Amino acid sequence: MKALFSTAFLAPISYFSILQMVDEVFLEKFETYSKQSYRNRAVIYSANGSLDITVPVEKIHGNHTLSSEMIVCNKTGWNKKCWRAIESAYRSTPFFIYYSDEYQVVFDNPPETLWELNQELLNLNLKHLQLKKIISETDSFEKKPLEMLDFRTSIHPKAELDFGMAFPEYFQVFSPRLGFKPNMSILDLIFHLGPDAKGYLQKIVLPVKENNPESVNK
Repeated sequence: MKALFSTAFLAPISYFSILQMVDEVFLEKFETYSKQSYRNRAVIYSANGSLDITVPVEKIHGNHTLSSEMIVCNKTGWNKKCWRAIESAYRSTPFFIYYSDEYQVVFDNPPETLWELNQELLNLNLKHLQLKKIISETDSFEKKPLEMLDFRTSIHPKAELDFGMAFPEYFQVFSPRLGFKPNMSILDLIFHLGPDAKGYLQKIVLPVKENNPESVNK
């Protein structure tokens, strides 16, 4: 089974739960950039609850700029601010000490484009989730791709819970005070569960149907 995803900055758990179920992953390289999506934002669990962290970007071709062409505004110091937020949120988690150095290297020296930044973080996430997947890039844009599941727009801050996903609870540092928060950035899962994160992804129920009459779970 093949699936098509948008590029994503520290994507949510739902993104990786679907990714680990399919055989081959395609990343959309020729879509027009869509704002207010996971392409340049992530949601982490901070001491005050859910917190959006974003990558400031520049559209070099205006509204016709492709996601793969988006320039990261590195002169704003966004990377230091984001890393401080991540460190504050997760430094007390069981596995932060084991994985944080590799992520910090990326934030200390972020690439020039959003595509490259997301690719570096995706590779780290796949490594720590112990997921070996064939990752390919599209060579053209297709509005309705054939013979693959399409999640380019459905995995979205305002849409993904509409799938009817069931996220089993796991311990989160701030859950005793604020309660369990499902589907945070994949960092939440990696830093809290470490090697058990992969097993957690397999427990999520995803009754999803996208360009295919059969469920992803089937």
